[in-house]
Amino acid sequence: MYPAFSLLDDDDILVATLVAYTDESEQSNVLCVAAYIGYAKEWGRFTKQWRKQLRKKDIEFFHMKDFMDSRSDLRRKLGSPKEALEFYEVLTGLIRKYTCKSFRFVIDQAEYKRFTTHKFRSQYGSAYTFLNKAIISYCRQWAIRTGYKHLTQFFVEDGHRNCEQVRPYLSRLCKTGVIGSSGIGNKRSEIPLQAADILAYLTTNGYVGDCSIPTGRLPKVSELYFDKTLILEQVERIQEAWKQANTLKQEQWRQRKMKISKV
Repeated sequence: MYPAFSLLDDDDILVATLVAYTDESEQSNVLCVAAYIGYAKEWGRFTKQWRKQLRKKDIEFFHMKDFMDSRSDLRRKLGSPKEALEFYEVLTGLIRKYTCKSFRFVIDQAEYKRFTTHKFRSQYGSAYTFLNKAIISYCRQWAIRTGYKHLTQFFVEDGHRNCEQVRPYLSRLCKTGVIGSSGIGNKRSEIPLQAADILAYLTTNGYVGDCSIPTGRLPKVSELYFDKTLILEQVERIQEAWKQANTLKQEQWRQRKMKISKV
C-alpha cells in the first residue's frame, strides 16, 4: 500500500513529495508543509543527478538545517562559504529543472488550536494533518486544472511526530480512487524529499524573521497562509461535508430498513 518512492516509476504519472517543517521555539509556532510536483520520469532523472552531486562531496544526504549550521559535518565537507553556496546553487538548480509545480502551506499552530475545538481536532487531526490534507487537495486540483488525466501520487516524509495521522487518510484516498499510489518515507533514502525539505525550511524560518537564508535557484512557489479567516472557512467546509455524509448515511440506512421490512 505504501511503496518506496523508487517503485513509483510510471513515466506519465505525477508524483507530489510533501515535507513538513516546524519551528517550535518560544518566539513562534509556525508550521509549514511544502510540496514539489513532478513527473515520475523527471524525479528519476532528478534523483540520479542529485546523488551525483552528493557523491562529489562525499555527502550521504542533504539536510537544509545542517547546511545552515556552519559547524555541521555537512558544511565541513562543502568547504568554504563560497563553495557551500555554489553547491547549494547547483542543487536548487536541479529542483528548478526537474519539477513542474511547488506549493507551501503555512499555519500558526497556536492559532489553529485557538480557532478550532478539541472535538474538531480529535476527529480531523492536528495542524500538521490539517495542512497535509489541504495541500493534497490543492495539488490534485492543480493537476486537474492543467488537464492531467491520471491520478496524482503522493509521497509524505515520515519525520514529523504526527505523520501517522496522515497514513489512514492517504489509505482511504487510495482505496476510493481519489489519488494513485502513496508512500511514507524518510529524506535519507528518498532523495526527492530532500528538495521539499529545503522549501519547508526556507519558508518556516522566513516567517520567524530569518531573512539570511539563500533561496538559490528555487522556482517560484504558490503559497497559502491559513490565518483566522481561512482556518474558519476550511473548518466550516469540513463540518458541512461531515454533515452531508452523515445525512447520506442515515438515508441509506433508512432505505435499507424499508427493504428489509417489505421482505
